[in-house]
Amino acid sequence: MKSCYLLALPKRMQAAVLAIGTLLLASCAIGYDGSGTFSSGVSDSQLASPSADDITFTPNVSGTEVTITWPVVMGAGGYEVSFYNMNDPDNPVAVGDENEVIDGCSTTRAIAEDTQYEFRIRALENTEYGNIGAESPTIAEYDTYVPSVGTIPSGTDLATYFADFSSTEVSPTEVAYELEAGGNYTMTGNVDFDRHWLTLRGDRNDPPTVTIIGDAKFTTTAGLKIKFIHFDCNQSTADAFLAMSSTPDPALTNGSNYYLTNPVAIQSCDIRGLQGYLVGDGSRSYYLSSLTISDCRVELNTQSSNRVFRFYSGFIITFTIENSTMWELGNSRQYFVRYSGGRPTNINASLRSTIAYRNNTFYNVCYSGQWGNYNGLGNRDFCIWILTDNIFVDCGSEQVVRRMFNGQRSDMNNATVTINHNTYWYDGELAESEVGENNYDRSGTHLLTDPSFVNAPSDFTPQGADQLQYRTGDPHWLPGE
Repeated sequence: MKSCYLLALPKRMQAAVLAIGTLLLASCAIGYDGSGTFSSGVSDSQLASPSADDITFTPNVSGTEVTITWPVVMGAGGYEVSFYNMNDPDNPVAVGDENEVIDGCSTTRAIAEDTQYEFRIRALENTEYGNIGAESPTIAEYDTYVPSVGTIPSGTDLATYFADFSSTEVSPTEVAYELEAGGNYTMTGNVDFDRHWLTLRGDRNDPPTVTIIGDAKFTTTAGLKIKFIHFDCNQSTADAFLAMSSTPDPALTNGSNYYLTNPVAIQSCDIRGLQGYLVGDGSRSYYLSSLTISDCRVELNTQSSNRVFRFYSGFIITFTIENSTMWELGNSRQYFVRYSGGRPTNINASLRSTIAYRNNTFYNVCYSGQWGNYNGLGNRDFCIWILTDNIFVDCGSEQVVRRMFNGQRSDMNNATVTINHNTYWYDGELAESEVGENNYDRSGTHLLTDPSFVNAPSDFTPQGADQLQYRTGDPHWLPGE
């Protein structure tokens, strides 16, 4: 129990209090009333819930939990509390037990980033002392968004807005710039975030749209997250959507490499008509501690690049694609992801590399190309491979899993491998070259039914019995999501 206290007692009663500590903990507000019994000092009263101003939210270091504390309400028989995810205000989702009764002054709940929460607390009656519970709960708001330092007006050209950004003072912590809900923006030139550790975000429930024109792209030499924005790239001729800067921050230097420890992520974005790389390293030896693509829909158009992810001499230590859909218009991409010589041990001998694909839908991506090509990565025991609950249709020359392992079966013996419930469908039938004891997915868990999308490439809702049973692919398309 936290943040609780006792009313002051005479010294002669201190020993007695210690002897009945269990009783004290049961109330969180007890005092000696002089008649041989203990009391809160409040009786026959209408109670009020704690003030929102007095409720404290303290997240843990990892940002996965928050401890909520409040001051004691004298005479209360406990507290009824609920904690809700309010990202969809019309459909609150309870986190933990709803209307939980707590005999104390704190509770802990799980949290996630970029989430709006609402905490409700009501002081409960104490019939022993005739106290009536609060008529209504107090509501306190809490969120896990990176603090915003500015909102960019709709109609702005982002290249103009950030034109002199490299000369501005760099914050030691991550900060965010926001786009207006439902707004419309253009980007006619490069947006270089330089050494600024940023989040560029729109509105989760009403994403703005950015139209990228000509050779404009995002570049950075620092951590960067792009979230809740729609991007129209049909007028783009750039070689990348996001590239690491060709002039890295000297502070990142690690030998002949540049090691970026702050994360890079693209989350909940809709990107259409992409011609260049989705992410590239700017032809410099960048090593990213993490790159995450999450909850995105990405349309790959006729391209100026034949790769989707390209790191010339660098590496991504933890590379994750999850809950996303990617499809290609045409079939000329040669590689999905390519590293040319990098490996995590170039930074630190103890670093392990993770490549993880979880719950994604891929359609016609690198139809006649290679899913992975990693010079220097093969036949190593520092690799962790995760391939779970994905749908691959007409991808990677019918050899997605093989190329994930760089064409080396020995990689599967040396690395840590998790494969489960994937679909491999190619030219209208099961891709036999992907599965079985003589091939690369030997898990025996692959799904056998045609995913039978409703109307690819516009509607990737699966109709296959196995895919619906195991709820695989991008959850965005699953019934009930």
